Amino acid sequence: MSVHSHNSETERRYNSTVLRLQKILEVERKKLRGVRNSYAKEIASRTELENMLRKTVTDVKDEIKESRTRNTRRGLQEIELTV
Repeated sequence: MSVHSHNSETERRYNSTVLRLQKILEVERKKLRGVRNSYAKEIASRTELENMLRKTVTDVKDEIKESRTRNTRRGLQEIELTV
């Protein structure tokens, strides 16, 4: 095998390896984009649920306050009626 054909074969294998690695890199980049998109959707979904939960808790707290206020007024009215 001559030096020229040996260099040619080495260069062909090198180029083949570079192409294979570039394809692998592109596949991995696509996978990474997919994972990032999934993560962003998960975070957005979680945030939406957290906001719904916070609103529900706030609504319940407000209802409790209103109920206590009504009960206090009733108690005061009952006291006034007995006086």
